[in-house]
Amino acid sequence: MSISMYHPIRKLLDIQDEHITFDDNYVTTEINNGVSKKDITGRLTYEPTHCPKCGSKKEGNSIYNDFYSPPTLFD
Repeated sequence: MSISMYHPIRKLLDIQDEHITFDDNYVTTEINNGVSKKDITGRLTYEPTHCPKCGSKKEGNSIYNDFYSPPTLFD
């Protein structure tokens, strides 16, 4: 079962793509070296062929962009 597009995790993560949905067990917790982390898993409702923003093409199950943007430093 897929959770509605108005799920609170969308608001928390500012996810605006309506093609991303979350199943019932979308959060898992893992402890590694005494540090707890939570993973949030979503799924696309369609199979993309390229990135709609940069045009990078799909290779296998991933879309890679070789563009690098240096971090912005604030004084």
